Amino acid sequence: MNQIPLLVLLTIGLFAGAVVAQDQPAAVSELIEQLKSGDESARRDAAHALAQLGSEAKEAVPALIDALESKDRQVWASSATALARMGPEAKEAIPALLRGLRGDRQKWYRSAHALGRIGPGATPPLLAALEHESAGVRAGAAKAFGWLGPKAEPAIEALAGALEDSEADVRNQARESLTKIGRAAVPKLVETLGVESADARGGAARALGDIGPKARPAVPELLKAMRDPEEQVRVHATTALGSLGLEPEGLVAPLIESMMDPSQGVRGAATESLLRNRAAATSSVPRLIQLLDGRDAAVSFSAAYALGRVGPEARAAIPNLLRVLRATEPNDAVDLVARALSRIGPEAVQPLIGSLEDPEFPRRGLVAALVGVGGAAVNPRVGE
Repeated sequence: MNQIPLLVLLTIGLFAGAVVAQDQPAAVSELIEQLKSGDESARRDAAHALAQLGSEAKEAVPALIDALESKDRQVWASSATALARMGPEAKEAIPALLRGLRGDRQKWYRSAHALGRIGPGATPPLLAALEHESAGVRAGAAKAFGWLGPKAEPAIEALAGALEDSEADVRNQARESLTKIGRAAVPKLVETLGVESADARGGAARALGDIGPKARPAVPELLKAMRDPEEQVRVHATTALGSLGLEPEGLVAPLIESMMDPSQGVRGAATESLLRNRAAATSSVPRLIQLLDGRDAAVSFSAAYALGRVGPEARAAIPNLLRVLRATEPNDAVDLVARALSRIGPEAVQPLIGSLEDPEFPRRGLVAALVGVGGAAVNPRVGE
């Protein structure tokens, strides 16, 4: 008796599955008609539903292309998403999506995304778009290549050329896409470090840093770029060197040299690149102490900041930091040097307390350093 209901259920299940399978194409057809209707609410729902189907709704491509012209933001946004999710099946939409690169920033972004998701088939028209008179179109084409990732390798030459574009947005989008292409873009980026355009040299250096360890073959040219006459090129090259995962022996000397650069931006980039590699930062303590004792106050303060970030392993710098603190004007960088001493920790306490007896020391700096170390470390040493 129990077998009869089971057979009935199985039969119903099989029948329902067959009905769903038969209805699926009809559902797409209905959504297409709905998308073409004059009811904006129905059109929004249809575009959204088609976006969920992806390539299963490929027969809707012509209707979705027409919907890209809708004045309703939700309709065209969902239509662009639907085309993006179809990938290569939406190749027919490329001309319409290229027109979308002339729209506002949201339409521009969604159009570029869809073009990139269509895949390598979009490469020829996107290469042509990189030469368009409109900066928005050029930037959108460069952006689209980023979504192709390594598959955009045929566009490396053109994207490197776009690093020299007169518009910053085009240059930035090209740089980001070259970064996403990755290792294959490294040789061309290295070559670009030697072009006449400072914008292109800086963009190439930044892209190499963003690629990371895969860009290690670029080290010799990055070292040259760290001496570039243009400040921003030096900044990006210095930052890039610290992003390649090099061993300390390949980092310390060039970064210490850049910490003596007349540009505050370059000094800051060198300091952060050094600190990003803990082993390099620790091994650089003797060189940083030498910078403390130099004649350039700005360089001394950069070194003090770096020593503080190294922490207790920079304990050998305590006497030198105290000399810098003693010579620092009250309204200058007292707090910076005091913070460096406090970060070195308890071993700085006794020298700091002893310095309180010297009237030449800025008392505010000494007290700030002791407070920074913390009472638990200071109290046991007060009576020593």
